Amino acid sequence: MRLIPIVSSDRSWTWHTAADLSGEAAVALHFAARFKDSESANVFKAAFLEAQKQLGGASAHSGAVNVKSTT
Repeated sequence: MRLIPIVSSDRSWTWHTAADLSGEAAVALHFAARFKDSESANVFKAAFLEAQKQLGGASAHSGAVNVKSTT
């Protein structure tokens, strides 16, 4: 997954999933999150980066997070 800032906002992020498994079938989805302020957006980014790091080693690249798929 790559966490990408939305260009027009300092408080929004977007990312794609290869397979969302929350339903009956795996589906590729595009998510976006907008926060009340940039501080909250940065707290989310830090938590996202930490979760990706724990799941297999994230690397920052041009403001985005890249994680190898395990599937």
